[in-house]
Amino acid sequence: MAGDEMCTACQIALLDDGRFMKCSDCNNFYHLGQNCSGIAPNTFTTMGQGKRDVWVCKTCRASKKRQGPNSQPDVVPEVEWPDSEAAVLSELWSIRKSLEMLPALHEKVESLLLLKVEFAGLSAQVNDLGDKVSFMSSQHDTVLAESKGCHEQVSRCAKEVEDLKPSVHEQAAGIERLHDELNDTEHYSRRANLEIHGMPVEQEEDLQKNSLISLINWTYQTFPLLMCLACTGFPASVTQRLPFLCDLLPSAAPKGGWQHAANYACYIGQARCRNCF
Repeated sequence: MAGDEMCTACQIALLDDGRFMKCSDCNNFYHLGQNCSGIAPNTFTTMGQGKRDVWVCKTCRASKKRQGPNSQPDVVPEVEWPDSEAAVLSELWSIRKSLEMLPALHEKVESLLLLKVEFAGLSAQVNDLGDKVSFMSSQHDTVLAESKGCHEQVSRCAKEVEDLKPSVHEQAAGIERLHDELNDTEHYSRRANLEIHGMPVEQEEDLQKNSLISLINWTYQTFPLLMCLACTGFPASVTQRLPFLCDLLPSAAPKGGWQHAANYACYIGQARCRNCF
């Protein structure tokens, strides 16, 4: 039956669970709740069936009050007072439960305040880490820039080395050529580096035309004559002074020829040069 009835206050169909109110005067149906019947669900549970049968809606109670003092006394206060008391008790019970939860809430609030301090420290650390990361990022950018500059310098140096290679090879060849020329010059100077001892001294003597070449049976060479010294080591009895060579050429053939001439010069007439031997 309740499924076909509508709530007079909200005009919404009632449920079949039987949890609704019916006015004993107008026979209208109302949902439980403050907006419709004004009866809370907890109050509906505590009130008995007899109270539900004599319940009067707000509209009927208001109309009876407007009828004046000659009207029959309203029985609603006798019914509603216990309902209001139950509602107050329910509210008080809820308040008590809330008050019992306050100590636990206080501890939770204290822990939250401690967490706030810890979060403040973590925030400072995070900010510090952010600054360090920014510094490291700037340093990294600096290192990258310097590395790029070094790479460019190395590239330029490599290019300069490649450009200098032909010049270096040319200079090395020139140095090698100068070494060869110096060796040739030294060899040429050593070929004419002779000291001749024992030649008689004459005024305006031309050593290149004397008989020294014929005595040693050697072919005349046009080497520069650097120095000639007169030999004074023979005894006074030896009047003939023949040429004698102290320094010989380094090669074997000229050395043998000059040695032969020296022996011939020093041992002629059984005389020996004191300065040479």
